Amino acid sequence: VKPSDIKTLKDIQKFPFIDKKTQRDTQGVGSFLGELAAVPEEDVVFVSTSSGSTGELGGSIEAMIVFMDVLADADMINDFVLKQGMNASLTAPTGDGLAELVIERVIAVQDAAPERDFDEAKRAILEGRSAVFLEGDDRAILMDTRGFPSRSVGEPKNETVVLGPHEAFTESIRTNISLIRRIVRTDDLVCEFREAGGKNNVRLAILYRDGIANRSLVNEVKRRLAGIDTLMVLSTGMIDQLTEEHGLSPVPQTLAT
Repeated sequence: VKPSDIKTLKDIQKFPFIDKKTQRDTQGVGSFLGELAAVPEEDVVFVSTSSGSTGELGGSIEAMIVFMDVLADADMINDFVLKQGMNASLTAPTGDGLAELVIERVIAVQDAAPERDFDEAKRAILEGRSAVFLEGDDRAILMDTRGFPSRSVGEPKNETVVLGPHEAFTESIRTNISLIRRIVRTDDLVCEFREAGGKNNVRLAILYRDGIANRSLVNEVKRRLAGIDTLMVLSTGMIDQLTEEHGLSPVPQTLAT
């Protein structure tokens, strides 16, 4: 199977899967994994689990979870996805609705939703989220399990104040949004996410107060962000340069804080 062969979630079935019988039949050959081992045994982390009473998720539903080890929270996955799946007892419904049933009865993660677009599932995994693939459903369940390390909130380096909060923005977009929402506690604060940066899929957040912010100015910001066409975005300064329309103007067109 080549990377170019995988275009939709249905193409996952092109991968060779093994069952318990195949595993047992080959364990006696060579290493613990048998003749199926493609790398040295010392490089393999092998976890054998069984869920329900038949060794399948929910007793009758086979599943696979995919995530980036360095970006996802392993404790969250173990406690609220894997353990929940092994202790659940479900019967696969007839027709559609399998993913919704698993989200409702098995997965104990707040932000979980089915997704049919393979590119969106791949993008979510690269962001640190996890994807659960179910036998009999052509969708993936995307869950927010991001837990990569980030810098804690500290005092600003170049904008010190005497009166006011001594908190500075960090490299985590979720942390920055929470800092703003802690101060602006109104229901008209809108947060919209955008993507920019070509292949590296950088997420941008636009925050404004609906009814107070100039709507034409907000739309202009969205238009300029949508016009960014570059391989990757590395910093806010790069976004500043890509969105300004008069690069030689001596007057700054944006302000940074």
